[in-house]
Amino acid sequence: MKKIGIKNKFVCISNRDNLFHNKKNFNNYRNSKFEKLDMTIKYLKKKNYQIVRMGYYKKFKHKNYLSIQELSKNEKDLADLILPSVAEFSVCGVSGLNYVSRLFNKYSIIHNFVPYNLAGGLGKSIIIPKLITRKKKKLNYSQLNKINSFQIQA
Repeated sequence: MKKIGIKNKFVCISNRDNLFHNKKNFNNYRNSKFEKLDMTIKYLKKKNYQIVRMGYYKKFKHKNYLSIQELSKNEKDLADLILPSVAEFSVCGVSGLNYVSRLFNKYSIIHNFVPYNLAGGLGKSIIIPKLITRKKKKLNYSQLNKINSFQIQA
């Protein structure tokens, strides 16, 4: 933890994008842009949390969070498992990382959540569903059910 600069209480934060699975259309409906978490990061920093960005992503320095990207591959993989177990909580996209917090019975916020039928058994998680649009209009749950979005298949 010292190697990446963790000194205080911290939150693990991640999103899912196409960098881990660099395959076109490989569950890309679950992807989100990390920049959309900027307000969340700023809020948490005001509450004196350190932010640790988890997972695989392009290397770049960012003043608002600590990064595991400077670690070796083995250290990154280990950090993805260990850091959520000691973090105050995690903010995760729909990826394998959101299961780590649950494994250690920790609180998590799962953003951009879809498919909705997977919401059962999420332990101490708060779900923020993905907004789905059709013809530039946001769909409500009744409309989603009619188009069977609760059963999205990979």
